[in-house]
Order: sequence, then structure tokens, then C-alpha cells
Amino acid sequence: MIKLKDKACKEATIKRRIKERNNMITTDQRKMINSILDKTYSRINLDRIRIATDTQEEILLNSKEEVQAEAINTFSSIFRSKNHKFENLPEQWKDIYKPRADIDLQIYDHLDDMPIEQEWNEMLNTMNDKSALGISNISYKLIKKADAEVNELFR
Repeated sequence: MIKLKDKACKEATIKRRIKERNNMITTDQRKMINSILDKTYSRINLDRIRIATDTQEEILLNSKEEVQAEAINTFSSIFRSKNHKFENLPEQWKDIYKPRADIDLQIYDHLDDMPIEQEWNEMLNTMNDKSALGISNISYKLIKKADAEVNELFR
């Protein structure tokens, strides 16, 4: 009796998960792919931060508002746009940073174009199935086995 209930519970769970995954195909494709690939994301909880004062004394901030303000301040200073002064470069570096006249700039015109189907298939055929997964965690083997419609999305 218990085995039947357990089996029925497992089947209901499987059916529910299948429905959820099918719904994800149209509503949340990223979540679906992450679910299929068992991809997990870790989240950083920044609840305290250590800073150095002008006198090089270290202080630990643990107030939510102070931590948030300091985090914003730190990241905005790290990732601010840099003001490069290329006109003040030493002579030895000016030649290195000077634009090269021997490069035809038209070679960059079609870098963002979608590869044609033949190029895509040639690229896939040259890829090693045992290559390490990229950031998407989708292997070349899976991409090669996908049908034409899915490959069109990848392309």
C-alpha cells in the first residue's frame, strides 16, 4: 500500500515537473536551459564591508545602509570611465599606439553578420565533441545533435 502511494506521488511529481518545463519553453527559456543543465547560480550576500579610513585605520561597516553606500561608492570608482591622456604618451609608446595604415578597416564591416548555414555547419563539423563547455554549458555534441530549427536559434 505504501509503495503504491509512493509510486503515485513520484508519478505526480514527474508529471508536474514536465508541465513546468514545458511552460518554461515559452515563458522562461533561460530558466529551462539552466534546469536541464542543472546549472546553479550562487549569490553573494554583502552584509558587512571592511574599509580603510584616511588614517589607514580599518573599520567594519555592518549597517545595511552604510554597506550599500560603500559598495556603490567602491564599484563606481572601480568601473568608472577612465580619462586616458594619449596625447601625453612618451615618444617610445606613441608609435606603438598609432593606428596601423597597413590594415584595411573594411575587414571589420561584417563581423556582426550572422554566419550562413553552410559556414555554421562547417564550423560545427570541425569542433571537437570533447571540448570544454563554454559559458552556456551547452556542449558542441548537443548543438550538433539539435535539429535545424534549434541550430537556427544558436546561429
